[in-house]
Amino acid sequence: MQTAPYKGVNITDWRGSFADGLAFCAIAHRHQPSKVPFDTLSADAESDRRRNFDLAFQALEESGVDRFLDTEDMLETYPKPDSKSIVLYVSQIYKCLHG
Repeated sequence: MQTAPYKGVNITDWRGSFADGLAFCAIAHRHQPSKVPFDTLSADAESDRRRNFDLAFQALEESGVDRFLDTEDMLETYPKPDSKSIVLYVSQIYKCLHG
């Protein structure tokens, strides 16, 4: 799995695994390492989660991925974001980055 080497990222489902933004950051870092300073990230506080989503969504958008998710929506649904939205976005990421 692409996110296996990333500390704090263990994708086991489509909800909780993506709730703090670190999984999105790991995916974005694999493709845009200069845009996502993964080693400096945390998910302890809401401000950390906000930063994670902002960094990941911006880096992915710059890579050509349409932004289907919004930082505010992800924070409002913490710790259980909508799994269908996550699946749709991850599918779009894969399609854009792996053709």
